[in-house]
Amino acid sequence: SSSSSSSSSSSSRLPFSSWPSSSSAAAATDDDDDDDEGKLPAIPFDFLLNDKLLRMGLESAARKEGLSLEHALELHYFPARLPPKMESESEALPDWISTMDYTFNASSGDILFTGGCDGMIRAFSPGSVKNKFQQMNAIAAHTGPIKCLSSTLDGDQRVLVATGSMDQTLVTHTYDCDGNSLSLHAVYSGGHSNSISSVTLS
Repeated sequence: SSSSSSSSSSSSRLPFSSWPSSSSAAAATDDDDDDDEGKLPAIPFDFLLNDKLLRMGLESAARKEGLSLEHALELHYFPARLPPKMESESEALPDWISTMDYTFNASSGDILFTGGCDGMIRAFSPGSVKNKFQQMNAIAAHTGPIKCLSSTLDGDQRVLVATGSMDQTLVTHTYDCDGNSLSLHAVYSGGHSNSISSVTLS
C-alpha cells in the first residue's frame, strides 16, 4: 500500500513504513551526516490526518479513522511548536493543576489560585525569588477533581474563591489577604447531576 502527503507547499508518495509514528519528523535528516557542520538544523514537524494530530503509525491511524488503505491519504504538515524553556524551577505539586485564576489586591499584591485534581485549592503569591511564586495556603475543597475556579475581590483584604468539581458541588471560600488563610464560605450541592465545568464571579 502507499500514501500521498499534501500541504500548501508539497506532496509526495512514500510507503507507510517511511512515515513517522509521531511528531518527531526532525529525525528525517540522514543520521550518517551528523558530523556535517554545514547541515541545516533539524526542524520538527507535526502531521494532521483527518484534522487530527498523528500520534501513531500512519497505517494504524488510517485504520482507526476508517480510511481505506487502497486510496491515497492526504496529510497536512506544519512546523511543530517547541516546548517553552524554563527560566526557573517550578514547585512540584502532588497532583495535576486543572484550573487557575489570578487576582490583584492593591495592598497585598498578586494572588494566584489553583484548583487541582486532588480537590485542593492553593493560593500563591510572588516570593523573594524572581519569577517564582510561593505557596501561601492550601485547603481541601472537594472530594473529586476541581474543574473550574474563579476569584474576585470582596472588600480590601478579602478574596472570594468559587470552585466547581466532578463531585457535583459548587463551593466558595474566602481568602484573607492579611493572614494568607483560606476558609470555607458556603457549599452549594444538590443542584447538579454531573460535573461542574464552568463558574464565573464578577
